[in-house]
This record gives sequence, structure tokens and C-alpha cells, in this order.
Amino acid sequence: NAEKRQFVQSRARPLAYLEEPNYINVIKTAIDHSDALITGSNELPEELANYMKAQKAPVLNFHNKEDFSQAYIDFYQNKVLGA
Repeated sequence: NAEKRQFVQSRARPLAYLEEPNYINVIKTAIDHSDALITGSNELPEELANYMKAQKAPVLNFHNKEDFSQAYIDFYQNKVLGA
């Protein structure tokens, strides 16, 4: 159907990263399709850290287990829902 083709074509550019489906490119594709980003590690490849910084989506930086719950709640309420 024409609508489906148009949708697929509009998404084609972000899927270009999957032509070489390595870790970095798979994560970049996920970032491209996300409304908000959460850094799950304090050690992030520089290429991904820079890519995340360049996005318009809000980013929750890494928090340890003890602080994550409240940081996540604040992030979701203020940056995701409040945006």
C-alpha cells in the first residue's frame, strides 16, 4: 500500500546505519527512533556519547543503582512528560 511505502521510505535514512550492523550502528539506529535517551553505563564509547549529545531528545546521564530510581522519576516527569 502507498502509505506503508511512504512510511518505509521516510524511515530509510536512519536505517542506513544498519547496512553495517555493528554495535555502534545498532545503537545509533535505536537513538534515532527514541523520544528520550538513558545512559546505562558510565563507560560509553566516545562516538556514541557524541552522537547522543547531538540529538534533540532529552538525555538522562548515568546514575548508580542507589540514585537511579529518583533520577529516572525526575527525568521522566520533568523532561519526557513535561517537554
